[in-house]
Amino acid sequence: MIVETEAYVGKEDRASHSFGGRRTKRNEVEYGLGGHVYIYLVYGLHYQLNFVTAGVNEPECILIRTLRPTDGIEFMKKFRHTNKESNLTNGPGKLCQALKLDKSFYGYDICQKNAKLYVEDRGIKISTKQIKKGPRVGIDYAGPKWSKVPWRFYIS
Repeated sequence: MIVETEAYVGKEDRASHSFGGRRTKRNEVEYGLGGHVYIYLVYGLHYQLNFVTAGVNEPECILIRTLRPTDGIEFMKKFRHTNKESNLTNGPGKLCQALKLDKSFYGYDICQKNAKLYVEDRGIKISTKQIKKGPRVGIDYAGPKWSKVPWRFYIS
């Protein structure tokens, strides 16, 4: 279950890979139709899973920061080399490792039901009181306006 995300709103957002209309081989999928995977390697070590959320030529996405594992926990432990459930998917790099996500998922359509990677509504009810917000993580380089904007959302 996705329990923490961060929003990136494209060309105006100094923390976004598409800030200023930057368009590269790495972020090209951001300029496509929403519902596709934007995954990239950070520091040459960890993949980061993002979902494109807007329309064509509107490079917006959300970073999936944290998951609450519900299925496949034993596989995740194996892939993460740990037995601690609390340490399986509590960070963007960890969740990619736990789910064995890599660049082969770049551009993948997450709207395909029962594909290798998809998002589904399991009917879990979350009250608005449980949803918290705060500043995004690790983007001080974007300056005070963009690093302080409360676009990190999580379930308490």
